[in-house]
Amino acid sequence: MYKKLLSKKNFRMLDYVSIPFSTCTLGYMAKVLRCVYAALFPVLNSLALADFVDTTVSIYDGKLPFDSIYFPLFCLIGLIILSYLQWQIMAFVNIYISNKMEFKYTNAFISRWTELEYECMEDPKTLDLISRVCNNPVNKLNYGFGTILDGVEIVVRILSFLITVSLYVWWAPIMLIIFIAPLSIVGIRCGEDTYETNVEVTQVERFSSYLDHLLRGKGVELERKIFDYTDFIEDKWDKAYDCSQKKRLDARKKFYRKSTLGNIVSLMQSAIVIVFLLFLLDNGSISIGTFIGMTTVALSLFEGLAYIIIALGSDIIISKKNIEEINVFFNLPYNKENRSKPLIDKVSFNCIEFDNVSFKYPNTDKYILKNFNLKIERGKCYAIIGINGVGKTTLIKLLLKLYENYDGRILIDGRDLHKIGLAEIKSMIAVVFQDFSRYYLSVAENVYVGNVNKKDINLLKKYLSDVGLDSLVDSLPEGVDTKLGRIYSDGIDLSGGEWQRLAIARALYSENQLLILDEPTASLDPIAEREFYSLFCKNISGKTSIIISHRLGITKACDEIIVINDGRVEEIGDHDELMQQNGLYTEMFNKQREWYGEVD
Repeated sequence: MYKKLLSKKNFRMLDYVSIPFSTCTLGYMAKVLRCVYAALFPVLNSLALADFVDTTVSIYDGKLPFDSIYFPLFCLIGLIILSYLQWQIMAFVNIYISNKMEFKYTNAFISRWTELEYECMEDPKTLDLISRVCNNPVNKLNYGFGTILDGVEIVVRILSFLITVSLYVWWAPIMLIIFIAPLSIVGIRCGEDTYETNVEVTQVERFSSYLDHLLRGKGVELERKIFDYTDFIEDKWDKAYDCSQKKRLDARKKFYRKSTLGNIVSLMQSAIVIVFLLFLLDNGSISIGTFIGMTTVALSLFEGLAYIIIALGSDIIISKKNIEEINVFFNLPYNKENRSKPLIDKVSFNCIEFDNVSFKYPNTDKYILKNFNLKIERGKCYAIIGINGVGKTTLIKLLLKLYENYDGRILIDGRDLHKIGLAEIKSMIAVVFQDFSRYYLSVAENVYVGNVNKKDINLLKKYLSDVGLDSLVDSLPEGVDTKLGRIYSDGIDLSGGEWQRLAIARALYSENQLLILDEPTASLDPIAEREFYSLFCKNISGKTSIIISHRLGITKACDEIIVINDGRVEEIGDHDELMQQNGLYTEMFNKQREWYGEVD
């Protein structure tokens, strides 16, 4: 089912019906039957009540035998029991529907989310839209289906009322139709207001959710305790929360003001109908039972009718807007290759070349890279350095095909990167970014994530040793099977540097030919940094590696140092060559030598 959804390019309101029925036919058929029953119940109950009252009066007057009461009494009790049972049955039906829809329908949204191009994740407005669409999509589908059912229920209720009451009050249908038209317009406007409010508060609520994490979340508790910023963050959270709630409250106030006025008019209409029925009762045109039954019908229909009509109009607009946003979501730029698995056989290369590459991020005017040229040769260790914002990490994003809207060419052994599949890239390049992930899994599983195609305990231990974690792992209660993270009662937490080493072990375990480390020692102290680089250089021999760093402790051991400035390669060479040039590298190195207290 979810594959069919992924292939759709245009969703319509009709899909609120077609998708549920094609996914869970029996469950949604039960909902339709319940809707029809709920719509007819007021009239059926009123007719049964009228028959019961008239039969009771006739028995009292001696016109009918006592056993005549059994059938109308049975009908009345049967309707009450059926009304109770349908709520119990629907509770189980809803659970059944939810289980099937969560599996089939939600998968479509998860699949498309994972296929989206990386640029979508860096645009705040697109992220807000994704948040609204993917936040419990089954609920939104059921909301739209429920809206259509509500419309059906209201139409059936009104028609049954018109057919029944018009037999006695011919002008009641005309009065009802005149009343419904303006209410529908009010409902549509309320729906537009509600949708606009939802859009406005999405970003505010996303921000307040982040603030809530700062107040209660894991990973910030130490600074929260040390700096005692709780009051400061609580104040910001209060303002964000109050802002979103005030907007929602204002929208609800508008809705209730309009529906309350409509309900007053609605009750006045029911009063007019009842007075007319009293006149008919008085002149003998209708029986007491019919009067009670028709009065019950009129009250059941008119009571809250304004609220129901306005709510329906509002729900229709919201459902329509939800469909429009789903269309936008499913038409965002995506690539099915983003979910492609790395090839089992590793891919090798001899040379990667950036040929006159220029790039700027979407919706910006500044070029991060401008006419950039660089060659990466197999088997060498490279250091890429430069001040913040010069394009060091951007290079890696282009090489990983996270962005492809660049000018110039990126070639791998003469092949244009645009024509190389992501599965091949994933089997060639392993990256550890500065903001690496911390998986609350076991130590072994944290490493195995680097290559899910194999589980080799000997290889696992080798790479843990290569990054200097073997002693730590040996000291853990369950060794490599020890669970990491405080979400477990027996979980062990690691230091920032230990988590970073584990991320590097994960990249090494992939055994991809090109290893890229983005600020690999950002969480390490100078002594630990030196130890790490000593281990790294020992184990990286013969492999191709790129190290992006502000800290230049590794540069002496690299075959080539690439200094980037203003979107171009400003200097390139080994440590001795660049020190002789007395350029930007020399300036940066001497500054850091002063920080570390080093002397010649």
